[in-house]
This record gives sequence, structure tokens and C-alpha cells, in this order.
Amino acid sequence: MSLSQLLSILGARFGWIVLSVLLTLGGAAAVTFYYLSPTYTAVTSVVIATKSSDPFEKPGSTESMSPGYMATQVDIAKSHSVARRVVETLELADDPQMLEQFRSEAGGRGDIKDWLAGKLRKKLDVRPARESRVVEFRYVSSDPDFSAVAADAFAQAYIDTHLRLNVDPERRNSTWLEGQSKGLREEVERAQEKLTAYQQRHGIIGDSDRLDVETQRMNELSAKLVTAQAERHAATSRQLGENHPQYQRAIAQEESLRQALAEQKGRVLYLRKQYSELDTLKREVESAQRGYEAAAQRQSQTSLAGQVEQTNVSILSPAVAPTEPSSPKVTFNLALGAMLGVLLGVGIALLREMADRRVRSAQDIEADLGVPVLGALLKGA
Repeated sequence: MSLSQLLSILGARFGWIVLSVLLTLGGAAAVTFYYLSPTYTAVTSVVIATKSSDPFEKPGSTESMSPGYMATQVDIAKSHSVARRVVETLELADDPQMLEQFRSEAGGRGDIKDWLAGKLRKKLDVRPARESRVVEFRYVSSDPDFSAVAADAFAQAYIDTHLRLNVDPERRNSTWLEGQSKGLREEVERAQEKLTAYQQRHGIIGDSDRLDVETQRMNELSAKLVTAQAERHAATSRQLGENHPQYQRAIAQEESLRQALAEQKGRVLYLRKQYSELDTLKREVESAQRGYEAAAQRQSQTSLAGQVEQTNVSILSPAVAPTEPSSPKVTFNLALGAMLGVLLGVGIALLREMADRRVRSAQDIEADLGVPVLGALLKGA
């Protein structure tokens, strides 16, 4: 079928097309004005700052700039927890009309707050702006005032939930660190008591004064022993006999000094062992003290972070009760009805043409009979 044949068929059946368009337009108008209730959409915008409000967050943190951060925030905004907070904020569970609807639709089974949260979520649309950190809360309702109230309530509930999700982990960490700090403080006290008891048991007052004194004594005895040995060698060199009094004094003095030096060495070694154990105990105290101070500092930071009542999310523009309904869209519905009417009319025209085939042009004769047309008389000639 050529284009000219199609146009001739549509021209001949134009009345059916017009009738079809009128019928579909009438149906679309009837549905739009009589069967579709008007609904109103209120919009609340919030902005999510890239800089965290937590004063203890490390500089350069890029969590709020990660690709999945905004998607996560949208999921939180759409969550059942946020919707339930809206129900509690607006006290919808105490509304007699809501209670009656709950008994009628749910049979009174379950928690009315969860049921209402589910219904509210169906009418909420959360849209993040493209290449922006602005998020829109769109709520649709048959009541324009309630649409604005609900949109604002969802935005505020999201902000409260966002703050709670940031603060609660810090509070739990603070409680855990508080217990850890208490245990570490007790460990420091035990290590200090052990060190003090060891010092008292061995009579150690200064750090190493006693050891220095005993070491000096040992060095002095060692020097005296060297002198005594030199005197003995001098007596031997003068060829004094072993029974000579000077030689006997040198031998006795050397032996006495050697014995005193051996005792002094033992005393110094014993003291060194004591001070070595003392240093070990001191290191235990210092290690326990460092662990306690680190835990106490972290506990102090998390405790303060858990008390921060600020968030990097704020309302950019609150909702305003709409004056015009967002649905139904009259122009769109009528245009859609007209387009469907045209398509339906063309379909009816083609079906009727197939059921009642007529000759409408010279091309029809040539196509059906296979003979050329010698001439044609125009209508009205």
C-alpha cells in the first residue's frame, strides 16, 4: 500500500477517526475530572555538607565525598526507621481516623506505628540532585497542608536519624573505653605497688646511688690490691725471704685485699641484679601508664564526640503547602487521550477498509486487475 492510497483511505474514513478522537477525549476527561482525586506534592530540600560537624574527625576525611555516600543517605531517608519516627513526631497513631483505618485494612493486627510507617513510605519520594549535595523530600497527599507537614517531618526525621547513627557508635565506644580505662588504671596501680614493695624489701631509695657507691668501693679495693701486689713484687725483688716480716705483711695484705675484693664484687653483682629487676618493674609501670593514658585520652574524645548534637545535614528550604494539584495532569491526560483516539481511529479505518474494499484511485485498478488505466474522469468535470 502506497502513501497516496493510505491517505485516500484515511480521507474516506475521516469521520471514524474524528469519532474515535472525540470518544477517547471524552473518556480521558471523564476519568481525569470525575474518577481521579487531586493530589498535592510538597517538597522539602536538605543540603548535606562535605565537611563533617564532628570536631574530632581527622582532617582530610573523605567519607562524605565518596561515590556511595549520597546513595547511602537516600536509603537512610527512605528507611522504615525514619518513617516510624515521622509517625511518632506527628502522633498519627493517636488519630481516631487512622485507628479506624488500621482496624479496617489491617484488622488490628500488628503495630499501628509500623503499619502507618509503611503507608507513609509509599507516598514519599527522595530525590538527590544531579552533581549536587541537595536532597529533595517529595510527599504526595490529597491534603496540601499535610503534604507540607509530612515532607518537613521526613526531612527532620532523617536529620535526627543521621545524627543518631553518628553519635550512638561513639557513645558505645566511650562506654567500652571507660571499662578498659578502669582496668588499665588498676593495672598501673598493681605495677606501682609491686615496684614499691620491691624497693622497700631491698631497701632501695635512689635510682642507682647505692650501686654507684659499691662500685666505687670495688674500684678502690682493686686499686689497693694492685698496690699490694706491687709491694710484694718489690719485696721479692730485694730477695727478702718468705719468713721476712715485710714479705709476710705484703702477702697478708694482698690476700686480705683479694678476699675483700671478691666479696665486694659479689655485692656489686647482687646489687646489679636487684637494679636490673627494678628497671624491669619500672618499665612495666611505664608501659601500663602509657596504655592507660592512651585509653583515657581516646575515651575522653569519644565521650565528647558522643555528646555532639550537631550534624552536617541541614534544611535548605522547608516545604510550602501547594496551591495547585500535582495530579491528575489535565493537559497530559487529554493529549494522551487524543493521541490514542487518533491511533484507534486509524486502526478502525483500516479494518473497515479491509472489510469493504473499494476502488479509490487509478492505482487500485492497476494493482487489482493488472491492466493499465487509459484515462480518468475527475469528479465534477
